[in-house]
Amino acid sequence: MRFDPALAAQQAFHQSNAELGSDWEAAVELETTFSSNAETTPPPQPSCIV
Repeated sequence: MRFDPALAAQQAFHQSNAELGSDWEAAVELETTFSSNAETTPPPQPSCIV
């Protein structure tokens, strides 16, 4: 089995529910926005340092 950082992040996020308390709903909304943008945003281009 290989480590999948996306699945690990998703699991950690859901485990934070108790810690976030009343901020949980805002966190879910922000995570949904981030996830939807991550699927359509191209990865950053490496920059050359001269």
